[in-house]
Amino acid sequence: KEMMENYKVLAVETVWETEVMGNSYRGKVDLELEGPDEKVYGVDWKTTSFGGSLPGQAFRLGRQFIGYGRLLKQKYGDRLAEEFLVDLVQIFPKETQFSLVRVDISAQRLEEWERETEEEIKEIRDKQESEVWPKSAPHACMAFHRLCEYASLCEQPNDIRERLMEIEFSLDPWEVVVERMGEE
Repeated sequence: KEMMENYKVLAVETVWETEVMGNSYRGKVDLELEGPDEKVYGVDWKTTSFGGSLPGQAFRLGRQFIGYGRLLKQKYGDRLAEEFLVDLVQIFPKETQFSLVRVDISAQRLEEWERETEEEIKEIRDKQESEVWPKSAPHACMAFHRLCEYASLCEQPNDIRERLMEIEFSLDPWEVVVERMGEE
């Protein structure tokens, strides 16, 4: 609370968009602040039940926040601070802990993000062309501490998978989901 007294709110839950290799990269930045140093800081809130320092360490490498840094850099230029702030709330049965995680969004880190994202786009295009989508099991299957909602689809033979997708899943393109996010 004391920290916030020295910051000015510039924007709340703003949807940003930029282009990477002809593809839209969009994100919703929870909060944009101007600090006492007159630098602009992006802030995101995250909640977890994981204990210890592991979540903070993982968020420091979070490509989501580095991508948000790139979005904010386009708007604020040199006024943007070289760190993105993640307000981490760790919820446990008997207590709740709060910490502030600082994510490096220096020019070097933003350039690295750009190169990594371009490589991912190339991989996605290759998979679209070949129509081969390797599974990311077991990590992705349990990434959110529950079984992925598409696990039943992955377990089926190819010839059944297409029909199951038609019956069981709504196939809305990602663009539609992102547009709806901006309308909230």
